[in-house]
Amino acid sequence: AIGGHTVLAVAFFSAALFAAGDELHQGFVPGRKPDLRDLLVDVAGILAALALIRWLAARRKRASDQG
Repeated sequence: AIGGHTVLAVAFFSAALFAAGDELHQGFVPGRKPDLRDLLVDVAGILAALALIRWLAARRKRASDQG
């Protein structure tokens, strides 16, 4: 079985790679340009989402262990 940390790492790197590709793509769209700050905001959002998912999973596990 694949561990939870591995799943989170794959999710993080997949989403971050997608965000980087989106920034690169913006360089080819008229009126748009790649922006490192935008990429960093995307990565912060990814980390926040994964932290929330991890917290909810731990909360769910504690609830099931108790009852």
